[in-house]
Amino acid sequence: MATSFSAASRFLVVNGVPQADDVPPVSNLLESLAGVYTTTRTQGNASLLLFWERHLRRLSNSARILANHRPDIFRVQAPVDLSAIRPLVDESLQVGLGFALAERVRRAEVVEEFTELAVTVLICNGGVSGSSALDLYLHIGFYVPPVFGAAGARLALAGRGRDVAEAKYSQWARIRKDMERMRPPMVSELLLSNDGDRLLEGSVTNFFVVCKVVGDKADDSTYDLEKAPSFVVQTAPLSDGVLPGVIRQLVIEVCSSIGIPLREVAPSWSSHELWKESFITSGLRLVQHVESIQIPTCKDFHLRSWNEVSWVTKRFEGVGLVTSQIQKEIIARTYAEGYLINNIPCMLMNSLFLCSLSLFVLQVEASVVKDVEEAIGVEGRLNAKAGEEFIQKFRVEHNARNENLTTKDEDVRNVKCPTLNDLIGFLILFGSKSKDLNIYSIDNLFGSLIAYEQGVSQRKIDASEPRREKNIALKVEELESEYSQLEDEDDITLMTRQFRSFLKRKQKRHQ
Repeated sequence: MATSFSAASRFLVVNGVPQADDVPPVSNLLESLAGVYTTTRTQGNASLLLFWERHLRRLSNSARILANHRPDIFRVQAPVDLSAIRPLVDESLQVGLGFALAERVRRAEVVEEFTELAVTVLICNGGVSGSSALDLYLHIGFYVPPVFGAAGARLALAGRGRDVAEAKYSQWARIRKDMERMRPPMVSELLLSNDGDRLLEGSVTNFFVVCKVVGDKADDSTYDLEKAPSFVVQTAPLSDGVLPGVIRQLVIEVCSSIGIPLREVAPSWSSHELWKESFITSGLRLVQHVESIQIPTCKDFHLRSWNEVSWVTKRFEGVGLVTSQIQKEIIARTYAEGYLINNIPCMLMNSLFLCSLSLFVLQVEASVVKDVEEAIGVEGRLNAKAGEEFIQKFRVEHNARNENLTTKDEDVRNVKCPTLNDLIGFLILFGSKSKDLNIYSIDNLFGSLIAYEQGVSQRKIDASEPRREKNIALKVEELESEYSQLEDEDDITLMTRQFRSFLKRKQKRHQ
């Protein structure tokens, strides 16, 4: 059963095609499909994707590593290099952003909530496509980033290190569920260790400590960033079997660039009295300071439940100086390395939909081939000025007819409105040449239309308005016959169904 996108908090695109059924949480998706994945989020009011190029490279590397080391999990014949993966990701990303950004705008009108978008890309064997090609799943959900320093992470050692840790693969989502029995109350992240002493990483994060240098005479309660010999940042090396996290690598680069000493060595619990700070990193949290660490006293902790063992706890006082400095440097890099999401085309796209909806209601017939050609341009790119003029004509005609106005204004009398064929032709041309996020494909436009449709429906429900039934005489015969039984549906719902059918036929023709 199709979900109500107006109330949706998750969106799923498979091989560039939006999925209208109920979308599961990303954890369920990862548990059910075998493949490699990466997760990041937006920043700056959903204006950019964080470290997108780094995530794509990690995704490609994970696919190559898993295909070589665990073909039983991930056996592929298609190329998995970055140049092969990028077009698949870009196509689905455009579609997914069309859904999510439109819904995000609608939610902001209803609830004053600061949200970003969490984006997960999963690559699997070609089960959906039925070939040796890759299947690409793109999952988008709303995410409220934690305020840095407001709440620290509470960690507990719960399991052993992962297999093939250098690849980020989806089966880990299922494996790590077995560790949940070792999660004490109020613990927000589980740590991994193969011997109970050397701490490797978190189940979904990388782990760091700021350790006092042995032999330093400084007061244990104070130290400064300029006194390098007094402390060192520690994190387990990749050779110990930890995930090469995107933010982990950034921490290493930041420490190198600003002179913070760092050693890639697994922090040893036996030296925890020297730990002055601790923090974890991930694509969603970026950097989060650690409030406490709990360690079981037994060696076979991975075979037990949390209430069957005794715990020793290490506590930290607030956010440390080193953690704060690293966090500031990483935030600064988000804008230098973020993948900019241009919201101007989204606004233009939404205007196009508002106007195109009016066209269906008005049943207009005039041709605007010349306008289409001017708007598209010789290279298939939308000329902003021509596009705005094109859309403005829709608005003028809509307002004039809707308000039953009679005017001598030449701009109104000379308006040329397109037929359904003209409009669809415009959308096809508009999307067929799209190569980047600044130019939205037909699938992306379709996704936003669905989100807009459901937003209108929800507003009707919220306002307790009676359902209005209209009869729309569509101008395309094949669409008329296929959906004649839907004449009593709302205008926007009917248009969406028409468009979905058209989109499927378009995709079949290109297969």
